[in-house]
Amino acid sequence: EAEIAILQKTPVDEGELRRAKSSILADVVYAQDDNDTLMYQVGCWVLAGGKPEDFTSWHDALRRVTAEDVLRVAKAYLVASGRTTGALVKEKAQLGTLAVHLPKAGK
Repeated sequence: EAEIAILQKTPVDEGELRRAKSSILADVVYAQDDNDTLMYQVGCWVLAGGKPEDFTSWHDALRRVTAEDVLRVAKAYLVASGRTTGALVKEKAQLGTLAVHLPKAGK
């Protein structure tokens, strides 16, 4: 939650943003060396509602993302009402204890 609060209040560092965008775009380029990975990425694009012929259109959009864009989107979408929280446990026996804390149906 602390990192989310920072993203909602402070623009991301330009160098960090540039490295993140470069890393994402590099992954796309490397994926083109492997047909299976490329088809997986195109498949994910289509499942998310994109058209196969527009698969590379997001590359230019990613290049245009600014620190202000990240700040605006963090404020709009990284909100408590949209969060899902998971619990990582060490032993299987602990899994049974989670049900105790769940609300009963209809409440």
